[in-house]
Amino acid sequence: MVSGCSLTPPSISPEAQRRQRAAQTELREAEATRGQLRAEHEALVAEETDYQRELEVLGAERSAAEAEHREQESAYANYEQLVSAAEEHAVDCSETASPFEWAERGVALARSLEDYAAEPRRDAALKALDDCRRALLEPSRKLIRAQLKDSQREFAETIEDNFDENNPYSRGDLKAKVSGTKLEVKMRGNFEGRARHSQDQADTWCVVGSGLFSKVTLRNSHGTFSCVPDDGPKQLSEAILASAGLSESWDGVGESSVPTPPDPLPPVSAALAEGREDLSAKLERVGGEQAEVEAALTELGQRESEASSTIAAVEREQAQLVLSWGDAELGKAKKAKAAGTTLLSLGGAVFLASLGLNFLGMIGGRGFAIGAGISAPLVLAGAGSLIGGGVHERRVRKRQAELESAD
Repeated sequence: MVSGCSLTPPSISPEAQRRQRAAQTELREAEATRGQLRAEHEALVAEETDYQRELEVLGAERSAAEAEHREQESAYANYEQLVSAAEEHAVDCSETASPFEWAERGVALARSLEDYAAEPRRDAALKALDDCRRALLEPSRKLIRAQLKDSQREFAETIEDNFDENNPYSRGDLKAKVSGTKLEVKMRGNFEGRARHSQDQADTWCVVGSGLFSKVTLRNSHGTFSCVPDDGPKQLSEAILASAGLSESWDGVGESSVPTPPDPLPPVSAALAEGREDLSAKLERVGGEQAEVEAALTELGQRESEASSTIAAVEREQAQLVLSWGDAELGKAKKAKAAGTTLLSLGGAVFLASLGLNFLGMIGGRGFAIGAGISAPLVLAGAGSLIGGGVHERRVRKRQAELESAD
């Protein structure tokens, strides 16, 4: 039989129970407190919104006047900065090494000044910029002519290189020379093709080299073939100057009024100042109370976290007790089953031994009765222990399952 076995797991200590109940009470109270704090916070936010709206209404007229004053100040400052920048840029033009870089900034400044109505300082700055523009025209044309010469030379060399690559056995038979603004091409030898093919080639060079040459001439065994591009070097030069904004005068006059310094704002009235001070004090008070409520909510969250940790620790302690109890009870049941098995085996052995000796005549009927009397209690006790241990093991496992499902 199995003695001292129980299906009731041990309980946690009274101290652990006290800590658990205290933590559970803390959580319930915290939940109620949180609701109160949130309601207070919402009320404070609404109060703050009302005060801010009152402050806006109270100073709406003054705020509009201040905004307009700031816009006037900004417009005047921007205009003064624009005129100063134009004056400084006009001084720099005499020392510039790159007329086109100077013109890029100069055009932007001139166009901005041209939006405004005439006034002495604006007119003087614009005239200074336009004087620089005229002074830079000739240096700009020289730069363009130099760049055109390089492009013309490269074009002529490209024609020769292409011919040599396509006609390796006639290398050097085509010579292209730049004469002033004209391109002259000579081909030696009697090449196959008709005269119109030569004219097509000259026309193609005119199209590809548009703006580089005033005339293209091809001479070969078929004759002389010429063409005049739609745009020559002069037209290209003027187009570049116009694109850079250097070819037209910078003397436009716009319709935008010239900004002037705004008049000083009148002092704030005593009533407005007093109202602003009162509302500002109220907003400061509300802000302080909001901070206190938020701090209380933060502290409350910490308390809730600590209480939850306490409850979790007690539950782990209880779970460990149940686990240890289950292991101990299962151990008892296994020992009872083992003892029952041993007793059954011993009782059976005694009975068989008595039966055998009696069969051999080594003991009489009384001896056999004694052997049977000894073996019977052993067998009964073993069977009881084996059955009892098995039943207790099943009950313990069932109880463990019930406890786990209850959790």
